[in-house]
Amino acid sequence: GVHKTQDALRDRMVTIDVDYFDQETEVAITEARCGIPREDAERIVALVRAYRETGLADSGPTIRCCVMIGKVLALRGAGPNAEDPVFEQTCLDVLAAEPNRPNKLARKAPRRRDAVLDLVRQHCLCETQPGIISLPRRA
Repeated sequence: GVHKTQDALRDRMVTIDVDYFDQETEVAITEARCGIPREDAERIVALVRAYRETGLADSGPTIRCCVMIGKVLALRGAGPNAEDPVFEQTCLDVLAAEPNRPNKLARKAPRRRDAVLDLVRQHCLCETQPGIISLPRRA
């Protein structure tokens, strides 16, 4: 469980806010942790960073989201392809879901879903990125 921190403890703590990794570092981490091609890692990171900039998520999304999406793709032997319904659903599950959140955030759910789908199409659609294979890769 999560408990509210007591004032006496907070008086003795120093907090340091840290920002997200830069894009190159996020790409390198995603590529290394997932074992996916660099181009795939770049597309995933671009998608997650763009969603982060929408401000629709309560917190994040962090590099952990990039790794989750990348690992699913690696297990499937697929690439980030907007025409792949499993990739699309994976992005929705990882990015748009905000389980156990207050009603205020629950009202944003349709906007989060629409934003994720728009960004998937923008960053992973075959016509917008030359050289992307239009069918998912199979191992």
